[in-house]
Amino acid sequence: MIRLYSHRQALQLRHILPRLALLRSQQFQGDGYDPEEHGHIIVIEEGVDLSHIPEISSDGLRLFDSDGWPLFEFVEAFVEDGHLIYEVVFQIDDSRTIVVIIPDQPWLDDVLRQQLQTALNI
Repeated sequence: MIRLYSHRQALQLRHILPRLALLRSQQFQGDGYDPEEHGHIIVIEEGVDLSHIPEISSDGLRLFDSDGWPLFEFVEAFVEDGHLIYEVVFQIDDSRTIVVIIPDQPWLDDVLRQQLQTALNI
């Protein structure tokens, strides 16, 4: 998992990041940006334990609560190099947002993939 706290950091990692992560970094992590105040971007990679995203949940990346209500603001999907890339936005408080970029690769957990597909159809 890669946490992006600045556009400079994203540029340094551009050879391993999805283009969507670079674009969002460029759009939102410019002048006046403070990750403590405004949030940051998380890029999910193969082998990541999704329970290590405490900013969103203490028990893993979940998109819906136990009653089926969404825990996210929105989910979008984009095609990049022939593969889907999901963007999930969580509003943490009045000013902080966490954006999670998830490549739809063979290693992606099937349950999470199904949740992402469901979220796209809401």
